[in-house]
Amino acid sequence: MGEGKNITARKAAFTVLKRLRNNGYTAFYAGGCVRDMLIGREPKDYDIASDARPEEVESLFRRTVSVGAQFGVVLVMIKAHQIEVAAFRSDWGYTDGRRPDTITFTSPEEDAKRRDFTINGMFFDPIEDRVFDYVGGREDLEKGIIRTIGNPQERFEEDFLRMLRAVRFSAELGFEIEGQTLEAVSEFSERISRISSERIAVELEKIFLSPSPALGIRLLIQTGLSVGIFQHNFNEKSHGLSLLDFYGRSVSLEMGILLLFISDWQKAEQFARRLKLSSKSLGLIEWCRDNYSKLDCPDMALHKFRKLIADERFGFLFELRRAYQAFIGEPDDNLQIIKERQEGFAGKEILPKPFINGRDVINLGANPGPEIGDVLEKVYNAQLDFEVSSPEQALKLAKSLIEP
Repeated sequence: MGEGKNITARKAAFTVLKRLRNNGYTAFYAGGCVRDMLIGREPKDYDIASDARPEEVESLFRRTVSVGAQFGVVLVMIKAHQIEVAAFRSDWGYTDGRRPDTITFTSPEEDAKRRDFTINGMFFDPIEDRVFDYVGGREDLEKGIIRTIGNPQERFEEDFLRMLRAVRFSAELGFEIEGQTLEAVSEFSERISRISSERIAVELEKIFLSPSPALGIRLLIQTGLSVGIFQHNFNEKSHGLSLLDFYGRSVSLEMGILLLFISDWQKAEQFARRLKLSSKSLGLIEWCRDNYSKLDCPDMALHKFRKLIADERFGFLFELRRAYQAFIGEPDDNLQIIKERQEGFAGKEILPKPFINGRDVINLGANPGPEIGDVLEKVYNAQLDFEVSSPEQALKLAKSLIEP
């Protein structure tokens, strides 16, 4: 197609759209990317709606992935970008509260009516620079309103996750949720427990990453969604929510969880597991639990300090502790000492290669097994403490540790 190596998402989407149009199909940008363009935000990705059927889309492009052909959806691969192309359709029946039981291919106007919120229900023709709005999305966008397309109860019955998405859009955009839509969220809130943990985690992460994560959590509490999501009795005066509000900016999902559950490590870990977070995310939370109190000891042994600050998770832990101490008004003298001590290692190797290895210890007469690891750890700690400064000194210390 002649696209360059550093093609943007917008250029990739336009390449797909133009090829569809050149082959006689109707094709528009659809959904969130239209919303973002209208409010001056650069879309993270671009979706296309078209009257081309899945098999017709696949015939036009060399690299495609069928992710939902039964629903009229195909991914077109343009360099590193995935452009979703979905057929204009109407949906019928959502017995699982997520996916339609049947679909029929239809017109752009009917396709718009099946979507979740008015601000996400518009189409844009980049060739003619024209917006197609069949649901009042542009007016709601100008007024800053989150409103379902059609009856809110019906929209939420179709996909219970839409309730959480309403909160997420409110936090992301700073928009108010329209009255009837908000009432319907409260009415159906207990059904959020029917949504998979993975899907909830995705939306919750976006709430934490929004400019107003505390606003998002308050809406979850206000609507009752927090009960099914957190399984914890948060309220407007909760310590963790006040801390999140005090922090006052976007946070990662892991940081958001720890701020909310700041006084209960066990519940934070349980919630992270319930969300089925990655082993890396779980490991981060557990590591913070195990090392949090070390920040009370700025004069810890040098080898302990070096191991602590060398860990890639140290910055996260330090920020968590600093936020909490600022919140409760506790002096940060210890943190300042730790920071200054850390700065002393700027440009230096914090954890150098050990002077000796396991074979060296075996050659000294150590028995295979745990003893070798114990000796190596003690010798390496001495190296980090500058008590040994050469392989010869390290071997001498190791020998003294294994002699009866």
